[in-house]
Amino acid sequence: MNKTVLFLINGLGIEKADSCNVYREGLMPNMDAMMNEFLFTSLPTTTNDYSSGYQTFSIGNTNPLGYSFLDNLIDENKFNENPRFNDFKNSIHSQEGALHVFCVLNSDQVVEHLKGFIKALELDVNKKVFVHVIFPQISLDDYKGLIKTLNKLNYDSLTQIKIGMIFGLSIIDQADKNNQLTDLMRMFLRGTGERWNELDKKLDTLWNSKIIPRDVKGFCVTDGFSLYDNDTVFIFNYEGIMCDNFIQMISNPPISITHSVNTATIRFMSLFPLRTALSIPYVYDPIVSETSMAKALEQANLTALILADQENINLIYYMANGLSMNALNDKVKFSVTDNGILFSKEKMSMILNDPNYQVIVINHRVDQSTSVEELQAKLTQIDENLAMIKELCFEKYTLIVSSLFGMKKELPLPNRDVGLVDFFGSVPVIMMDHRYERALYKLGYGSIYTLLGTVIRCANPEMKLPTLLKKKDFLTRLLFKK
Repeated sequence: MNKTVLFLINGLGIEKADSCNVYREGLMPNMDAMMNEFLFTSLPTTTNDYSSGYQTFSIGNTNPLGYSFLDNLIDENKFNENPRFNDFKNSIHSQEGALHVFCVLNSDQVVEHLKGFIKALELDVNKKVFVHVIFPQISLDDYKGLIKTLNKLNYDSLTQIKIGMIFGLSIIDQADKNNQLTDLMRMFLRGTGERWNELDKKLDTLWNSKIIPRDVKGFCVTDGFSLYDNDTVFIFNYEGIMCDNFIQMISNPPISITHSVNTATIRFMSLFPLRTALSIPYVYDPIVSETSMAKALEQANLTALILADQENINLIYYMANGLSMNALNDKVKFSVTDNGILFSKEKMSMILNDPNYQVIVINHRVDQSTSVEELQAKLTQIDENLAMIKELCFEKYTLIVSSLFGMKKELPLPNRDVGLVDFFGSVPVIMMDHRYERALYKLGYGSIYTLLGTVIRCANPEMKLPTLLKKKDFLTRLLFKK
């Protein structure tokens, strides 16, 4: 059995011509040398965020599994076959109060699913339904499609659907946005706040202000959207959103928010299970991917150790187990890197040489940089770490250097101007392995999911998984020698 070390610089990609020249000469000399000395290729990517990158790597699919599930429910009109859906439907019919749907708006398809779900509830025409839109997008370019999707929701939906509030996902899932969450709850409980009826103008303002959709502060669109006694809060989710603080603040608002709502009468429910410690009922059981990193490792009889920051462990765990918080097996282990372990040669030597692990995944992340200067400093530091890991792996283990996605965002330059950092579209892949000489082998075409297959097959060549590693044909080998 061999060992593969995957060294990830997440957020780094092949820099495009319109980018602000972040990857200048001498920034990462060790990585540059490896590109010239060992097998090298680039992989196309369609994602530009950590979550989607790990999902593609782990299961080979970027869309939530719930998309095809809901498509089938709508096409076959099968909502009523689920007892929990019927219980929810009956409770909405029998109880007074409005229905508040909080929906992560990823695409037009979400609007179609939402319309189909609400239509299946067969609500009275006088029943108030407010959809509170959550933006997850991390690129300014996404505003172009969002206005179309919002108009589809606002004007091309059931007449009783009204858009209530709009805000970015970071308000819910980032602890440092607690003040913005409090402001959002104040708006929700009181029904007052910044109001925009012309959404295209508001989105233009956000675009001009360089505020990505995910970081949008809450604003409201229509009247009468606030929370009242006996209302129902429904989370229209496809995957396990982390929203404990959000739900707890609705259930028990801070004393700084004066309101008249009896929050004990508010009912909560979600479409699929949330990633939460709270007891929130849901309509449909979680959908687990048929393919996953954990299953592939089990089939190959390999155990992986993933080293990552504490804040990313749960996300990677969820993706590695096929979009489930329940472990499929014991083949994926984790170690936290917040203590600086990645930069300790002694500790990393012990980890890399541990016979219990045949796959080691080292996670670095640069997409959270707040300036070009900070980004370049991180890349230089990571390059030094790469030199150390290369030394520890040389002629012993396979070392693959890559990234699961390329970032694209505007960042402040040293001269205080703002520049576009554009690593989106393709990521580098370098393979160091003494078994595969450049004269005889090459890295071919593939995807981020093929990267997983390559990692596993380098550790266990008997596995029949898609791989980037290809043998050169005779003519190519002959020309290479010349």
